[in-house]
Amino acid sequence: MKKVLISLLVVLVILTTVFAFACNTEKKPEGEYTIVSPDGAPAFALASFFEQPNSDATFKVIPSIVSSTLIKAEAIKADFAIVPANMAAILYNQGAEYKMVASVTNGNMFFVSNHENTTFTLNDLKGHVLYSIGQGSVPAFIMLNILTNAGIECEVSETPVEGKVAIQYVADGPALITKVKTATGTVYGNLAEPAVTTFMSKGGYRVADVQELWKESTGSSIKGFAQAVLIAKKSICDEKPEVVDAVINSIKGSETFIVEHAEEVRQDIKSYYEETSLKNPITSEVVQNCNVHIYKASENIDYILATLNAAYAINSQSVGGSVPAKDSGFYY
Repeated sequence: MKKVLISLLVVLVILTTVFAFACNTEKKPEGEYTIVSPDGAPAFALASFFEQPNSDATFKVIPSIVSSTLIKAEAIKADFAIVPANMAAILYNQGAEYKMVASVTNGNMFFVSNHENTTFTLNDLKGHVLYSIGQGSVPAFIMLNILTNAGIECEVSETPVEGKVAIQYVADGPALITKVKTATGTVYGNLAEPAVTTFMSKGGYRVADVQELWKESTGSSIKGFAQAVLIAKKSICDEKPEVVDAVINSIKGSETFIVEHAEEVRQDIKSYYEETSLKNPITSEVVQNCNVHIYKASENIDYILATLNAAYAINSQSVGGSVPAKDSGFYY
């Protein structure tokens, strides 16, 4: 019996060793890279990676989509990731070995209202409640900077404040739509596509393009702001720049495709992430309003810095305490 037990233990040790060795030596195949995006508008940027490349391709990019609440944890495990611009700065300031490669989604925010206003100006917001999604995020920072640059005072309040804009933050798009639709008197909202289209289908009104307002506010040559950006491992940027450039070109090459094949791409997103918030059929106009255009970081630093500085101006910790400098080596 003792010999049997010893034999079993020896077999167990051998199997355990083999299993451990297999686990420790398992690695990603050569020429294979991962890219992750949060659900929603940024996921459209992955369209060119949903179909696997031909067998003679020099490398392969494996896409994945996750909840926006998980994107930071997943980003630091991936080779490439689409993250909010301020999160990219936070990762850099925390010592993560990543570079900002490009701006990918450049704002999909609109001011909406429960009353039609075809002559809207920012002054119309005074004395009214402005509901907003994204407290502590880039879209909210941009909204606050637009108002500040226009000399309009804001105050967090559930009720109107004379001469000021009363900001009231809500959890998400559906919550904002409910608040605006059920309000008595004129109220406004800072809402993202595709929820804007949903709101309009329920009798709401779109009164202003926040991206255009930001362009006017900053004097930028580009409409919009760096809402979500592409980051890549520093090692890939340094050692395989041809791969980074190919990823940039793949996303850029699909900008027109995603507009012309909006619903097809939405279905692809759903097949990768069943829980996607993109539940309903998507039109070309909606995807166009999602503003997916890739601008290489090193060639558009001032555009990107305007967004990061806007976040820093509201809360320095929203970018990790400081905005990465032009010459920091952070911008690819």
